[in-house]
Amino acid sequence: MIEHKYPLDISPSDLEPWLLSIDVTAISPLPGWHNSIYRVDVRTGQKFVLRVHIPKEGPAFVEPTLRIVAAYADLLPFIDGPIVSRKGNAWEPISDRTSTLWPFVAGDNGEASVPDAENAARCLAAIHGTGTQALSGLSDIEPEP
Repeated sequence: MIEHKYPLDISPSDLEPWLLSIDVTAISPLPGWHNSIYRVDVRTGQKFVLRVHIPKEGPAFVEPTLRIVAAYADLLPFIDGPIVSRKGNAWEPISDRTSTLWPFVAGDNGEASVPDAENAARCLAAIHGTGTQALSGLSDIEPEP
């Protein structure tokens, strides 16, 4: 059984800001201790990840991170930003917690093979090389330790 530090029961109606609850076919917890993380499957076959942040990570904590991700996602095709809600928000409340919905990207732990290492190196190089450009307009964000 997967345990979360701050457990929360999630129902299809909790996803209404983004998805029609009638379209949600499954909600399954994913590993994650700090934040509660769930895989969400819908009728079309699409899959999403719902991230329900810990109580102290309210909008003021989450919004700078979302702005950074959006800046990178605009410049790099392999980075996905959060799914915007029907209200146009990058986050929505679930219970008393800030929540974000993301595309589900299937992955694995990779292999110690040359192609995996080269692919990881290319992605890291692109992220680092894009950093100055992506973050130049975000000078108002205070760095976190």
